[in-house]
Amino acid sequence: MMTISWSDLVEKIALHREWLRTVGSSGQQLRLESADLSGIELSGENFIEAFLPGVRFDGAILRGSDFGRANLASASFAAADLVGADFTKANCDYADFKRGSLRGVRGFRASFAHADFRDADLADINLFRAFLQDARLENASMERANLELASLTGAWLAGVRLRGAQGVASVIAARIYTGPGEDSKIEGKAALDWLIGSAEERQ
Repeated sequence: MMTISWSDLVEKIALHREWLRTVGSSGQQLRLESADLSGIELSGENFIEAFLPGVRFDGAILRGSDFGRANLASASFAAADLVGADFTKANCDYADFKRGSLRGVRGFRASFAHADFRDADLADINLFRAFLQDARLENASMERANLELASLTGAWLAGVRLRGAQGVASVIAARIYTGPGEDSKIEGKAALDWLIGSAEERQ
């Protein structure tokens, strides 16, 4: 795990802003593969198109930060505060969001394949056309989430709370798991019916 000083990080972020502003003609893309940024406070920061695979953001405060089109594969956001952050078209495959706060996050067309959201707060998240194949969503709060055309095939959903979720009838879910083991698998129309029923549950 790579360590980086605060002053070096600030300099790299400034260069990244310049790289974005000039469409790559000056500055430098932010590249911090496997860096440890646990507990850092960078709310509202611009990480668009940053290369951040394997970076550890555990416990970080990143409210409203923009990770659009960033590479966050295998990054860790365990217990991080990501309220209102933007992950539009980001690669978050195998990322760890356990116990994180992701209320109101924008995840349009983002890829969260095999990502771990167990015990996370995903209320009001927008997952329009997001790819969550084989994602772990056990005990996650997804009240009022927008799931229009999202892919949940292979997702693990035991204990997930979906009350008020929107667009559920359009979800792609060839199979889901509603309990702790493989024997909880349901497929096809039964999987979609389970999701719709969960979204329609009363308080």
